[in-house]
Amino acid sequence: MTQQTTIQQILDARVGHAVVTTKADVHIRDAAQRMHAHGIGCLLVTGDRDDVVGIVTERDCLRHLALADEAECGATPVEALMSRKVIAVSSEHTVPQALAVMHERRLRHLPVLQDKRILGLVSQRDLARALVDDQRATIE
Repeated sequence: MTQQTTIQQILDARVGHAVVTTKADVHIRDAAQRMHAHGIGCLLVTGDRDDVVGIVTERDCLRHLALADEAECGATPVEALMSRKVIAVSSEHTVPQALAVMHERRLRHLPVLQDKRILGLVSQRDLARALVDDQRATIE
């Protein structure tokens, strides 16, 4: 990979990694269990047409657990915690461009969308790995 590795190249390299989603009316406990089962840190929240309407993260769940009373913890719907303003990139963005968005917006996960359709999701770890691979290729 070169310094201009695209997000599409990252998505292509990870065959078989589907984006895990949830619906807004799902209880947060179920969403957290789903994240745990898949070993992931966030879920994209989709609407009736599978369009992205939000994103919910481990941090959202933890913050809710710390602040909510015990009775409402598990029964709260994802909709109450999710971020509705979803910041995303396209598959044509480069790794440095995506990292800049993540840094400026203080994000750990970035959905990859095209015409509101989910193409994938990249994390800070994915982008860091791509940068390391780029550096390794440069050194060699």
